[in-house]
Amino acid sequence: MTTITRGWKAPSRPFAQAIQRWRDTAAKARQRRIARAGLREMLDLDDHHLRDIGVTRGDVSYVTQLPVAQDPTQALVRLSSRGRNSR
Repeated sequence: MTTITRGWKAPSRPFAQAIQRWRDTAAKARQRRIARAGLREMLDLDDHHLRDIGVTRGDVSYVTQLPVAQDPTQALVRLSSRGRNSR
């Protein structure tokens, strides 16, 4: 007599890779959302505090307008270092 068992089958490697890519993308999107929220809070700081950090209000406003797929914190770091080098 033949016994048929039905059980959970491990996902194929391409499927597992696709799931991992989706998780990575979701994690990056979440990180960008958190960064944008922090940047919006920076706009509440006065100009003196922003200057102490090494950015201007215009820098912060600019990076909050960038496309969602772009990491605003990296852009702010570039703007900040550019401003520091020109002083």
